[in-house]
Amino acid sequence: MIAATLAALLAVEVGLRTVGGVFHDRFTMPDPNRGWVLRPGFSGWMADENTLWVSINRDGLRDRERTLDPADGTLRVAMLGDSYVQGLNVPLEQTLPAQLETSLSQCLAGSSQGAEVINFGVSGYGTAQALLTFRHHAAKYRPQVVMLAFYTGNDIFSNHRALNPTAYAEQSPYFTLNGDQLELDTSFRAELESPADHPWWRRLRIWAADRVRVAQLLYETWGWVRPLVVRTQEDDAPGDPALEDLGDEIYRSPTLPVIEDAWRVTEALLLELAREVRATGAEFWIVTLANRVQIDPRASERQELMASLGVEHLFYPDRRIRAFAERQGIPVITLAERLAADTAESGVHLNGGYNARAPLGSGHLNEAGNRAAAELISESFCASRQTPAAPR
Repeated sequence: MIAATLAALLAVEVGLRTVGGVFHDRFTMPDPNRGWVLRPGFSGWMADENTLWVSINRDGLRDRERTLDPADGTLRVAMLGDSYVQGLNVPLEQTLPAQLETSLSQCLAGSSQGAEVINFGVSGYGTAQALLTFRHHAAKYRPQVVMLAFYTGNDIFSNHRALNPTAYAEQSPYFTLNGDQLELDTSFRAELESPADHPWWRRLRIWAADRVRVAQLLYETWGWVRPLVVRTQEDDAPGDPALEDLGDEIYRSPTLPVIEDAWRVTEALLLELAREVRATGAEFWIVTLANRVQIDPRASERQELMASLGVEHLFYPDRRIRAFAERQGIPVITLAERLAADTAESGVHLNGGYNARAPLGSGHLNEAGNRAAAELISESFCASRQTPAAPR
C-alpha cells in the first residue's frame, strides 16, 4: 500500500515536472518594503482563471526585459496596480499594459514618438503598495508618465487594515493618518520573519513547496479550499457584524465611519503618490478601472444590487475619485461608465470566459476587456496632449 502510494506520487511528480508545472504562490516572495513582490526570473504554469505559462523578468516584473533608461524618442509609462494590471489570466501580450503600449504607440505615431508601458502590477496590491512600488522600484526606470490603474472593487478597502478583503491582509503595509500626515505602519514585517524563526513544520512546508511539484499542487489546492473552510469557521464564530460583507458598500456614500476613514486614507495616498511622481519630473495619472458588475451586459444583477443599496447607479467610487482628482489637478480617466455603455449595446462580456472557475462575466478583464480599456485610456491620454512630452 505504502509502495503503491509512493509510486503514484512519484508518477505525479514526474508528470508535473515534464509539463513544467508550478503554482500561484510560488510566483511571489516576501519583501520588507511592500510585503511581497514577484520572484525575479521565475516561470511556470498558472492554473486558475486560465491555464497559461507565465514568466517574471529578471527585475521582478510580469513583463519583458526592460532597460533602466528609456529609449530616445519613446514615451515611457509606468503602470502601477494590482492583479488587473499584472494580468495572470491572459498571455503577456494581452495584458492591459501591453495593449496600452500598442494603443499609445498608434495614437502617438503622428508625433514620431513611440511608447512603452512597463507593467508594475502585483496581485493583491492596494494604493499603499502602489506608492511603495513607485518609491522602491518604478522610479529607477525614469518614467515620463506614471499611471495608477485603480480598481475600485477593493482598492479603497485594501488601504484599511480593518476592511482589507484580500488573503494577504496581514502581510500588507498600511498607512494611517496622523492629522493630515501619512504614517507607515510597519507591523506587517512581523509576518516576514526569517525562515530560521519559523516552527519546524512551517520550514518543512516552505522547503517542500519550493522544490516538490506535488507539494506545490497540494498547497495550491488548499489555497482554493481554505477560503471555504475559513468562511465556515467565521460564520460559526462571533464577529463584528458591522464589518462583514461590506464589499457592495463601495457603490454608495459611506454609511460607516470606518469606510469614510478608508476613503480619507486613500485620497491622502493618491495625493502623496502624485507629489512624489511629480517631484521626479514625471506626470501622474489616475485610471479608474471597471468592476465586473458595473460592466456586465446583463442588467438584472446590476438592477438588483442598486435596489438593495437604494442607489440609482453603481458609479459612486468612480465619480468620487474623478471629482477628487480634478480638485487636486490630477489628470484622471474613468473607464466604468463608458465600458458599461459599450457592453450594454454590444452584449460582449469583458470579464472571464476561460473555464468553469471563470465563466463569462466573472473574474478579471479578459483579452477583449483589456483591449477596450487600453483603447479608451490611449484615446483620452492622447487627446489631452497638445504636443507629446519629450523624453527626459
